[in-house]
Amino acid sequence: MRALVSFTMEEEQYFPLGDNSAASLDGRLWPIGEQYVPGDLLIGKALFVYWPHSTHKPIPYFPNFRRMKFIE
Repeated sequence: MRALVSFTMEEEQYFPLGDNSAASLDGRLWPIGEQYVPGDLLIGKALFVYWPHSTHKPIPYFPNFRRMKFIE
């Protein structure tokens, strides 16, 4: 069973998530109280969803091309 964990963010704080690979070290594993990136450090804007994948169908982790899109 997985444990549920919650993180409280304030205005202009963003929670970084990795790609779920073994090499990914995202906000869930950062020191307590430091699981965020301050908004003033973000310098870009997301433009495109490029690697959504299916979990099981038709082939595990096969790209889900229908979900790839530009972000408006």
